[in-house]
Amino acid sequence: MAKVRTRKRGKTYSYIFEADRDENGKRKVVEKGGFATQGEAYDAGVDAYADWKHGNIGITSERIKIGDFITQWLNIYVAKEVSDSTYATYTDIYKNRIKPYFANVVLQDLKPANVAAWLNKLYDKGYSYKSISAARGVLMHGCNYAVHPANLISMNPVTLVKVPRQAPKSIIKRTVISKETYDYSKTTP
Repeated sequence: MAKVRTRKRGKTYSYIFEADRDENGKRKVVEKGGFATQGEAYDAGVDAYADWKHGNIGITSERIKIGDFITQWLNIYVAKEVSDSTYATYTDIYKNRIKPYFANVVLQDLKPANVAAWLNKLYDKGYSYKSISAARGVLMHGCNYAVHPANLISMNPVTLVKVPRQAPKSIIKRTVISKETYDYSKTTP
């Protein structure tokens, strides 16, 4: 784990911490100065380290509930990266299919078995293959972000679980009505 250090530079203080190493193994360092006291520099450094460590989405705890993480991920990251309609779809999927099952589960405690049980519950409720797959996709994308850049979990448990094959490909059977068979007397002007 990186250590936040402070140092005096002239009349002000700076914080500094090692962020990562690049592909060549060279250290990457984050530093910012201009703080009046050593305590201010240290506190700002701790906040900056937490932001860097958790992908700049404002998470300051190593153990976070999935509901809190996905909400922040949707509002801070996804909202800026996708179209408004995609964001609305992701949010709707989260509220209706993910939140009821995982809102209070700690992200680090999520296991493939939990994901498999959830997908089977969606199947038992009668969701189509496409709907279950979309819900799995939103959770998977969120957990991918939790792996990198947020560094909250080491692997994505969702990638190890598939949508049940028996899930119906469509729910509503549709019939095409031709002009000849349509009853125009039931329509109102």
